[in-house]
Amino acid sequence: MVNGKPATLDVRCLPTDSTGCLTYRRDRGLMDSRSISALSIISLNEQKANKAKSKSKWHTHVQSFRSGISQQSLTEQQKRTLRLYSSVNYTPDHSLSYLTWIGQHKSRIYSRLEWDRWFLVFLIGICIGLAAALLRQSIQALGDLQWSVTKSYFKNGEIDKGFGYQAGTNCLYVAVGAVLVTFVCPLATGGGTVEVIAFLNGIMVHGMLTIQNLVVKFIANVLAVGSGLPAAIQAPIITYGAIIGAGVGQFQSKAFGFSPNVFKRFRNSEDRRAFTTDGVAAGVAAGFNSPIGGMLFAMEDLSSFWSKGLSWQTFFCAVVATAVAQIFNTTFVAFKYQGKFGSFSLEVVEPIQMHVLTLIPSMVLGATGGLLGAFFTRLNVYINGLRKKFFSKPSKPVFQKILRVIEPIIIVFIMTCFTVFMPLGFKCRNVNVLSNYTSFSDCYESR
Repeated sequence: MVNGKPATLDVRCLPTDSTGCLTYRRDRGLMDSRSISALSIISLNEQKANKAKSKSKWHTHVQSFRSGISQQSLTEQQKRTLRLYSSVNYTPDHSLSYLTWIGQHKSRIYSRLEWDRWFLVFLIGICIGLAAALLRQSIQALGDLQWSVTKSYFKNGEIDKGFGYQAGTNCLYVAVGAVLVTFVCPLATGGGTVEVIAFLNGIMVHGMLTIQNLVVKFIANVLAVGSGLPAAIQAPIITYGAIIGAGVGQFQSKAFGFSPNVFKRFRNSEDRRAFTTDGVAAGVAAGFNSPIGGMLFAMEDLSSFWSKGLSWQTFFCAVVATAVAQIFNTTFVAFKYQGKFGSFSLEVVEPIQMHVLTLIPSMVLGATGGLLGAFFTRLNVYINGLRKKFFSKPSKPVFQKILRVIEPIIIVFIMTCFTVFMPLGFKCRNVNVLSNYTSFSDCYESR
């Protein structure tokens, strides 16, 4: 009370003196120091109460979220699925002692410590190049073995026997591959690119980087491509590269009990991820005969952690893998020696005269391809949804696996019917097959 009138205070318009202290003014009068202190204490208490209230609300939300997770009921199938995955350590696990040791031996780092890294990268490239060459030679040998018998039946006019042999061998190849993938190593299903991307970005799929997965996927890929299924080697070879890169880079094998004392400094999550990236780039390069493409694929589409040193390593590994694969693929055809070890086959393509108007149909084709690609993607997602519902109908897992084995057998039988009987509806005519020539100049000279 001032002069018999109630005091009013507008805290939004509080003046300050030269020292920055507040001087509370009300109506033409000044409040005493005790009122100002009481008001300051009340204001601080209100701020603390508001913070505690907001904190308690947040704490309540967090506790309710945690309780909801803990009380969530999972089926046994979901629990088994979750056990297949775990996180990958992304930080370099260099201890303080290791960093101190590096600082004390900094002059010897590049003279002694890096040669072993490049040696392992070189070894990874050689192994992946040999694996790519072995894959291609196996597919060629399997196809030649099958086609030689089928062709003899067709030449003698025994189309029914030729069709029976072709369909029987194709179904047998697919059945063996499907049984291996379904019952021995289910992780070998598909190309495996998704699992590799998951590993390089922090999610470890247990059992992916194992020799069992490598062997089963290799055999199944050879049998699938050799049977005539619409499959290729480019996607699985990425997984081959990842497995070989991780295994050779760590220079140990739990399956064989092999763990020497050499190259132990690379047995950490950082170097394992780097060597896996090298292997992936080498696998793509060996599959597509493109070292630069392999390095760019690993950098842009797969790995989230990159450096300049890793770029040189992946490129070097990709070059080595491509060279080794090309040398053996040009030296052998279906494991038959061609008498030209160390030679490369290069295609010399002459320039083609183009007109600016050709861009119009090219644009139309591009737009049509985009629409068809979108339609194919939607259809693929829809069919996969139907397959998932169909395979989940049997109650017992054994029956589900049997259905997964029967499915590719039916598909390859239908495709064999098309490949055998469709050409019978058309007349045969001679065409120049450019694949029989090493260059276009040889093709022109043979005319």
